[in-house]
Amino acid sequence: MDGRITAVRRSDRPLDDRLAGHTTGIVATVGGLAGALLAPWLQPRVKPQRLITAALWTATGLVTAAALTPGNYLTAALLALAVVPSPAINAGLFAYQIAITPDSMQGRVDSTISLFAMGLAPFAPLLGGFLLERVDELWAFLAFALVLGIAALIASVSKGIRRMRPLDEVGETVTATAST
Repeated sequence: MDGRITAVRRSDRPLDDRLAGHTTGIVATVGGLAGALLAPWLQPRVKPQRLITAALWTATGLVTAAALTPGNYLTAALLALAVVPSPAINAGLFAYQIAITPDSMQGRVDSTISLFAMGLAPFAPLLGGFLLERVDELWAFLAFALVLGIAALIASVSKGIRRMRPLDEVGETVTATAST
């Protein structure tokens, strides 16, 4: 989860015009900042596998709940909560990627991951706009919840995620391999 959730203005529930254009930024900022403050406490206490799968399943539930909530402010709060684990997950995954990648491949792997992530980023608002043109807000939110649910299911059954070793253990293996 990249931390970017495109929030739509719920047409049946008026939103203060001063906030209408800033909702997505406010949601991402509040959720991301809370997550950044929580990450140093969370990372040593929760295994990366659990953090990834729990965050995806929780985000699925929160986005589903956001689809069904009666007000824009509650919708925004639920979406901000869905973003909270993102900094801890991002930091953990990048640390893990650095630990398992040989030094000679660091730049290539980082560039590939960045290219993939940046290449996908525009599709969320594009898909959101497409869905809003075709269906109402409820189904647009539920479509994003479905995508998150599929990601959560994949993460839950992924051998790569389930078999992630503790970061200190991974770092020792890579150091030992590099020195031989």
